[in-house]
Amino acid sequence: MIDEYHGGSNSYPAILSSMCITIPSSANVGHSRSIPAWVWLTETPVRLLTAAGLISLMLWSLQLLIMQSQSWNWMIFNLVFAVLPASAFGVVLSYMPLWLKVTPLRYVNYGMLFILILASQLVFHLSIYFGESPGLFYISLLLIVWAVCLKFVKNFLASSFQRHRLFEQGVFSTLLMGGALGVLLAVLSLSERLEGQHYYWLAGLSYLLPLVIFLLIRAIRDTQRIP
Repeated sequence: MIDEYHGGSNSYPAILSSMCITIPSSANVGHSRSIPAWVWLTETPVRLLTAAGLISLMLWSLQLLIMQSQSWNWMIFNLVFAVLPASAFGVVLSYMPLWLKVTPLRYVNYGMLFILILASQLVFHLSIYFGESPGLFYISLLLIVWAVCLKFVKNFLASSFQRHRLFEQGVFSTLLMGGALGVLLAVLSLSERLEGQHYYWLAGLSYLLPLVIFLLIRAIRDTQRIP
């Protein structure tokens, strides 16, 4: 009877040890759930493109401290058609697939936008720093950013079977208007036919304000649907 409890592979201590359950500590759980910052940042367009917008805003603010007075028009143009829209692009590209119930973007797609936005900012600020006006290369990069974003939004609308898409179509129309205004002001600025900072502010607000209103209304509607 003693041998039965203290010896052999079926001994009582052996059975107890086999029944022990290791409870993971909070440190181990936290370590297993932690992910690298870059992976977290690139999970969604809103995170990555907001980061691009913040980097662009930092560069714009730094340039503001050292720029010359004749660069004001271009600085405002870059702010309202490149810096501020970057975050808006991220919001639209992240949440519109959810609203329309379509396949979200892959990382390679919005990752390309991230690179294009920062490339356009690098070209812009180097041109301003060396006392030159941003040329066709900057405008071309910015035009590609807008065209790609509009193409993605149009694809979302085309592949969705949702019937009530008033807000989504409003967002697309507002972005389309912003792109058209940007092209018009870029052409006039390159030809030096446009003077006065108020034209740039007015053009930027004419599409940014409606875009923000559309997104806020949609966000409020989604919030009210949550039980």
